[in-house]
Amino acid sequence: MTNFRNRLTCFTRDDRCIALLLAALALLTRLPLATQMLYSWDSVNFAFAMQRFDVTHYAPHPPGYLYYVGLARLFDLALHDANASLVLVSILFAGLSVAALFCLGRTAFDRATGVIAALSLLGSVTFWAYGVIALSYMTLAFFSIATAWLAYLILFRGARQKLLLLTVVYCIGGGFRPDLLLFLAPLWLVCLARASWRERLLNAVLALAGFAFWFVPVVWLSGGLSKYLAVCSAYFFHDVLERYSVMNGGRQALVVNVRDLTSYIFYALYAQTLLFLAAAIWLIWRGAWRERTWLFVAVWIVPMLAFYTFIHIGDPGYIFAFLPALSLLIGWFARQAWPRAGFWPGRPGRRRAGSLVALGLVAALAVNAYIFLMVDKPLTARGIRRNDHILAERMAYVRANYEPDEVVLLSYASFKHTLYYLPRYRYSFWVDRFSRRPRFSQLPPGVRYVLILDDDLPRLVRYPGQWETIDISPGDRVRRLEVHREHEILYGDEEIEVE
Repeated sequence: MTNFRNRLTCFTRDDRCIALLLAALALLTRLPLATQMLYSWDSVNFAFAMQRFDVTHYAPHPPGYLYYVGLARLFDLALHDANASLVLVSILFAGLSVAALFCLGRTAFDRATGVIAALSLLGSVTFWAYGVIALSYMTLAFFSIATAWLAYLILFRGARQKLLLLTVVYCIGGGFRPDLLLFLAPLWLVCLARASWRERLLNAVLALAGFAFWFVPVVWLSGGLSKYLAVCSAYFFHDVLERYSVMNGGRQALVVNVRDLTSYIFYALYAQTLLFLAAAIWLIWRGAWRERTWLFVAVWIVPMLAFYTFIHIGDPGYIFAFLPALSLLIGWFARQAWPRAGFWPGRPGRRRAGSLVALGLVAALAVNAYIFLMVDKPLTARGIRRNDHILAERMAYVRANYEPDEVVLLSYASFKHTLYYLPRYRYSFWVDRFSRRPRFSQLPPGVRYVLILDDDLPRLVRYPGQWETIDISPGDRVRRLEVHREHEILYGDEEIEVE
């Protein structure tokens, strides 16, 4: 019993050093690649929220991420750069996530499994990518892992005294990413089921207080409960359920959701995909899926998988809620196959198979590093750097060549960037790619130019011969139309026309 308690209460000094080294490795591999510009539409929403938090104005988008914005705002007191502050949050939580996954693997299995699982997560291509941009998905990974680790201690190591800590972490995670409250609720409730009625009541009250601690300020900053609920309802029911859910879209929506979910998992794993598939087959073939640890993992991640399958998964970053579990499976499989683990005793052929698994893991991590650093894709270092460069060049081009009142800016993906980086340019119009109803607008007096900033919009132009192509830098261009009198502009999903 004494040894059991010792395993429960603390790690060795070596374990703590390993966790710190893994976190440091995450920081060192992210810091040099940090972006200089806000990466996406949602990144700009977070930056606007740092100026004035109001969910009804999508600053940030619903349901609101108070703690995430608040932590970035705290960093901004020293950095005075919204993007740098938001990226620093991503880098910090990337390191914390890797260290936390080591702790979970160390607790559930052994030190080697924890190290391999952490390296597997560290070598994920999209996990690396989101660790250098201004989005909140790194916090999704950390709080998912931290909650799972504490739940494992409570359920399988008898650490009932950690139930209050679990509830606190669960609620804080909800303040960073409210979707975690839904995803991790089954795990939290299973832990409560092992508690006494007094402990259940205490933790329920604590959870309610923890929820109110961030929810009340979000509602207050957003103009009151009715306004907040109205914008959240419109967002969830119109933008999510109506467009993407299986309840509304039927089989077609299911196919799209499964396709997106599968592709996002592949984007994260890339060269580790074969290892993951081998690990999953081995788990089933050996019957290990019936073991309590893997049943626990199922309770952890099935709610997320169900939501993404039947409701919506809108971004590759969402899989970080369950990707650590896949890395844990890869770590377990590699540890089982390792020759020194005694898994292949007395059989040279099987020892060679174990060596191949170990070699395959090293090769997969090396290939993933190559893909992220050298291949030009949207979520690799080169793709992120190219996006950074293009945004900076286009914003600088507009500022250097046009007065605010003489140009109309048409954009889709970079619309929020024009609002943030070009606040004096009042005539910035969003070409709504989701609506087939075109918008009409009379060009204000004094406007001399119409600029199309995004690469996917020129194909919508009705008379392309009237537009001039302006090369800003090699491979980067905008389209410009010079107007000599008052015109009316029509813009929408099907066409752009100035008449």
